[in-house]
Amino acid sequence: MDDHYALETTDDDPDARRIVLSGEIDLGAQDELLAAFARELAGPTKQVIVDLTAVTFLDSTGINALLTGHRDAQAAGKGFVVVPGSQQVMHALTVTGVDQVLDLTGQACA
Repeated sequence: MDDHYALETTDDDPDARRIVLSGEIDLGAQDELLAAFARELAGPTKQVIVDLTAVTFLDSTGINALLTGHRDAQAAGKGFVVVPGSQQVMHALTVTGVDQVLDLTGQACA
């Protein structure tokens, strides 16, 4: 299967799991992304970090998945941090108002 996105989970920190996304995060990525959030939030980690620095496109289903992950993390008493990356991704988060809901760290690239 030739996907237009990639998802990798790393455990650089014992208290946090990093989900690194790249490519286009849209309807085709939604199920795998939600499953990754659920899997990491069910584990012992205290925080999930979603790294979007290599994402080239983020649509409404991707944004909805981020909001679902955020809500599920709050329900589990865990942190959920998003590293937005590119101006295009940051713009999508800002225009939709999601930047006021999610914990965004890092700066948008120039």
